[in-house]
Amino acid sequence: MGLLGPDRNSFYKKGLEKIQKGDFVGAIKHFDSTLAFDPEFAAAWCDKGVAFNNMGDNMEALKCYEKAIELDPSFLRAWYNKSVILYINDDFEGALKCTDKMLEMPLNESDQVNILNNKGMILNKLGRYREALDYYDKALEINPLEKVILENKKELEEKIGKK
Repeated sequence: MGLLGPDRNSFYKKGLEKIQKGDFVGAIKHFDSTLAFDPEFAAAWCDKGVAFNNMGDNMEALKCYEKAIELDPSFLRAWYNKSVILYINDDFEGALKCTDKMLEMPLNESDQVNILNNKGMILNKLGRYREALDYYDKALEINPLEKVILENKKELEEKIGKK
């Protein structure tokens, strides 16, 4: 709460609390109030997208993530969420563009491993198996014990072996 009453941050925090409680409609209302104060608050757009996504409205979520990216082109979480929506909706080329964009950004090791794995998964869906294996290997160079990537790589190697 600001000195003169509710402000951008108080509405934003309430929106985050509503997401944690599973009240996605309430969260969207608070993010809308946040955006009324500051329509260029990228995090509020992204989290509004999270609320829509949790309600199953992928297209509204995608619009929110794209608005967050428009406002802050280096907003990793918005790019990641957008890539997931595109992947779920079988837009593998679009998801691939998002992962490429994220890989151009400064990343911590955990994010880098996750995004490299996701790129491998997308390439697998596109039938680009050798490239997918290369990205799994790049991720495993950073974290050789990551079980999900080891499983993805093993499944793909079995798939390739059967062809």
